[in-house]
Amino acid sequence: MLAPSRRRRKHLATRRMAATIRVTAALVVASLLSVLSGRADAQKARLIPAFIGGVRKDALLKDPQAIIDISSHCYDAAAKAQDVSAATEECIDNELKRKGASIQAITFANFAPVPSAIEHFASYHNAAAVYAVMRWADGASGWCLIGKSGEAVGMWEPTGAEHDPKFAAFERTHPNVSRAVTRYPL
Repeated sequence: MLAPSRRRRKHLATRRMAATIRVTAALVVASLLSVLSGRADAQKARLIPAFIGGVRKDALLKDPQAIIDISSHCYDAAAKAQDVSAATEECIDNELKRKGASIQAITFANFAPVPSAIEHFASYHNAAAVYAVMRWADGASGWCLIGKSGEAVGMWEPTGAEHDPKFAAFERTHPNVSRAVTRYPL
């Protein structure tokens, strides 16, 4: 039996990734039920003007993994600065600009709690499910939902969705959804 061709393997990987994004987007939307219901323990949405109108293709870096090297360089360069946080952020912004990053890519790097770059996104009617490469993050920490309104909710912090009856119902009807997401990480 012949091994699958490179094109076929790429096609299968793309289909798995698309399925993972759809499943994760459904989870993100279900989790946002808590946010939208105004629960006190839910993470709040934040308006990011650069994303008004939605996530564009230029929000992706040519090499999203580069954010790790960029941030390492900037943390080293800013180590002796008076305001390390501001110096690091400025350095990361400048490095991203030097690499030709768009305003959305630069803004997202500053929105996330750690240096981050959008690796994949799937646009839906009113929002996009975004997966990001994040420095120091585990495999489940890179998801974010960004609305066409420019409001963004990072899913890297607990949302309180597990206390929402609608989310619990979603989990009951989709029992293996969290394993599917971790089995085919982007």
